[in-house]
Amino acid sequence: MDPETRYVSLSVVPGTSTEQMPTPWKFLAATCSNGSFQVFGLLEAAQKLVLVAESFHHQRCVLKVEAFLHTQAGGERRHLLCSAATGGGVAFWDITSPIVDAVGALHQAEGEMQPLGECSSWWLCVASHGDHAPD
Repeated sequence: MDPETRYVSLSVVPGTSTEQMPTPWKFLAATCSNGSFQVFGLLEAAQKLVLVAESFHHQRCVLKVEAFLHTQAGGERRHLLCSAATGGGVAFWDITSPIVDAVGALHQAEGEMQPLGECSSWWLCVASHGDHAPD
C-alpha cells in the first residue's frame, strides 16, 4: 500500500459476530484515499486484522462506506455495503460470500489464515455529479 494512502471511513459489518467459533471475530469495512474499499476480519483475541476482500471499483478517493444487514422475504440474511466516491458515484455491494468464505477458512485453519479476495459483484452503481456507472 502507498504510504500516502489514508483510511477515510470505517463501518462495522452488523450481524457478523462469531462467538460460537473457537476464535471469535467481527468484520469491518474501510474506505481509502487510493480509491479502494476493504473488508477486514478483526480477530480480537489474537489482535489480528485480516484483509478479507477489496475493490478499486471507484478509481478515486472513496469518502464513505456503510455496511448493513438485509433480510430477504424468505428470511435469508445478506451483508450489504454501500460505498461513495469523490466523483459522486455510489455503489451497492453484496459482501456475504467473502464473509462466509472467511469464516469457513478461519474455522478450517483454526485462527491462522490470510485470505484475500476481490469484491467484484456490485449490485447497483448510481451515477451522479458527472460520474459514470460502468456498463
